[in-house]
This record gives sequence, structure tokens and C-alpha cells, in this order.
Amino acid sequence: MRGLITELLREGFGAAFSELEHERYLVDNSGRIDVAWGATVIELKSDLRREERDVVARMPDYLADATRGSAPGRTTVGLATDGATLLAYTLDRGRLTSIGRYNVDVDHPERLLTWLEPL
Repeated sequence: MRGLITELLREGFGAAFSELEHERYLVDNSGRIDVAWGATVIELKSDLRREERDVVARMPDYLADATRGSAPGRTTVGLATDGATLLAYTLDRGRLTSIGRYNVDVDHPERLLTWLEPL
């Protein structure tokens, strides 16, 4: 799935391969971000129905880490996906806040880009 996410970021949003970080360790080495691109972190899961608790537990650390490396005032967004569903989060005064959920429609893949664009 990592390759598909990379392709989505490159083809859909024009991300240069050199801008993408894969398996970046957190500053305190307490975990790693699967994919990072600017102020966006992406956590890859095999089944979000089963692993959503893990996402909610770890995403605040990933977002805090990404915020430290982002431009001041830029909103940091965390995405978690198993390929079928995407969950979007941000930190609001240090608290994890859900900002969206998207169930992939294989008949209309362009809708995913439309959903992601404002994030």
C-alpha cells in the first residue's frame, strides 16, 4: 500500500519523490511515521476497523512531531488508511480531533482527491 500512497501523492498532488519520507522515526524514537509529506502524516493499517484504537492512541504523537518540523501556522493533518477507508485528524490545542472520514469508492477514484484537497 505504501507504493500506492506514494503514487497518489506524486500523481494527484505533484509531490516530488524527494519530498516524501517513509518510515520516519519520531524525534524521541518512540515510534515511526509510515509516510510524511510536509505537514501531512499518513499511518498505514491493515484493517482500520480493528486498528482504529491504535491510530487514536499514536496519532497525537505523530502530529506533534510533524508540527515541530512544519512552517509556523501551517495545519498538520494526520491520515490513517487501510486502503478502503481514510480517517483524517488534526491537533486542536493538543487534543486529537477527527476532521473527516472517507470510504473509498472504487467506481469514482477521483472523489478521493476531491475529499483530500481541502485537508
